[in-house]
Amino acid sequence: MNAVREAALLIQSSPKISVVLHRHPDGDAIGAAVALQVALNERQVSLVGTEKIPAAFEAVLGPIQARTDLPREGLVVVVDCAELHRTGFETQLKRRPRGQKLLVIDHHRQGNLKHYADFFWQEQKATSTTQLIAEIVTVLRLPMSGRLATALLLGLYTDSGGFQHANTTSEALHLAANLIRRGANLKLITEALSARRTLNQTWLWGHALKELTVSQAGLAITRIGRQLIARTGSSAPDVAGLANLLCLADGVKAALVLVEGENGWRGILRSRTRFFHVGALAKLLGGNGSRSAGGFLVTDGAINANILDAI
Repeated sequence: MNAVREAALLIQSSPKISVVLHRHPDGDAIGAAVALQVALNERQVSLVGTEKIPAAFEAVLGPIQARTDLPREGLVVVVDCAELHRTGFETQLKRRPRGQKLLVIDHHRQGNLKHYADFFWQEQKATSTTQLIAEIVTVLRLPMSGRLATALLLGLYTDSGGFQHANTTSEALHLAANLIRRGANLKLITEALSARRTLNQTWLWGHALKELTVSQAGLAITRIGRQLIARTGSSAPDVAGLANLLCLADGVKAALVLVEGENGWRGILRSRTRFFHVGALAKLLGGNGSRSAGGFLVTDGAINANILDAI
């Protein structure tokens, strides 16, 4: 039995499912989670996450309800995440009750979450995690609604940089075409994620662009501190999309956006070329990712000593 059928069978046999949204959830994580919830509407499926859903994604998929506590019964499914600490439920997943199974579905490089999962399905060649969820929907012969198709397309669109990054495969484009034919609203996605930005977000990006530097290797780097976020009246989710924008500049091969939070600095890595593997860089810095996208978390001191001076 292949991986998709094993994952599909585990989901099909579970009367109660909790889908975990990783910390700082992006379009792929949210799209994958909502897609599972919509596709399995006859089952009791709940979304679980520690942080607020960015408004841009609710503009695409409608209100998204996620509980902040992880149930101690039923199947736990972690999507678009390979590292245990990124789930936001590190302790709970380590100490989950005997018999509660953990399924991980991801397209990044394998991380330490594999050691805690009962089943780990990882396809690094996939453009997005929603591409894998689409396979499960097909195997289980679940009906495809417009909202389900839009959720699946959301992950493809965001993780490929609007189908502009090097990870945009022919398979991804073929799936996108099928989803649009089945009712996915590409116009709604592009308007919510590309054309519209709040004034506060525009101020934030403007200040971040002033601090931009580009290394000899073609890596664009900028920092966004907590004081800047507060001064512009914005929030951490307003950073979403900035790294992708930087990748479009001439002479830039990849981008690193450093965002200060309560626990240190979060690094957001994006690449627009196959020759700059940001996932490998993220792994060196304690994080994880794919060839075109990656992330990590470090302290302020570690940034100065290990990152900016080394790139």
